Amino acid sequence: MARSISSGGSSSRSASSSWAGLEGEATSSPIPYREGPLEYWPAQMCKCGKKAARWISWSDDNPGRRYLTCLRRRLGGCDLWIWAENSTTTPFVRQLLVDLRDMVWRLKRERREMQAELREAKRMLQEQRAIPEAELRALQEQLQAKDNEISVLRARVSDLEKQKRMFAYGVAGCAALLMYFRPWM
Repeated sequence: MARSISSGGSSSRSASSSWAGLEGEATSSPIPYREGPLEYWPAQMCKCGKKAARWISWSDDNPGRRYLTCLRRRLGGCDLWIWAENSTTTPFVRQLLVDLRDMVWRLKRERREMQAELREAKRMLQEQRAIPEAELRALQEQLQAKDNEISVLRARVSDLEKQKRMFAYGVAGCAALLMYFRPWM
């Protein structure tokens, strides 16, 4: 393995490469890592005395090239930064990798945007459904109130019909008494 010490010798993009398993950092790699940053052999020790992490550069100058750096570099670790291997990429393959990387990043961005639009559409649909549901609940409450009013009115009608029958019996009884006593008068 040829190694050259560098202070960020690729571009700023290689420094932004990360592994999703490192304390919640989001990955900027266009493809998932096939192995963790510490899953290589033989171990290369950093200046901190710990095993250096192996990452993949996705810079325009060195796409797909692996490098070693301190695992805690962004969190105050040492400044170790060396290439893990010589560049064997031809200019054609380098440009092809950059184009593929850009396409993957563009597709991931479009996917995130589409997912955000889908979430917004679902939220709007739920809001639109909530309006008719609220109206339906209000109408059901009105219907229940009318049903209660009808029950009260039916009870009142029943009472009035009973009173009407009693009055009719009373009138019939009075008429019968009048007829009974009238011949004697």
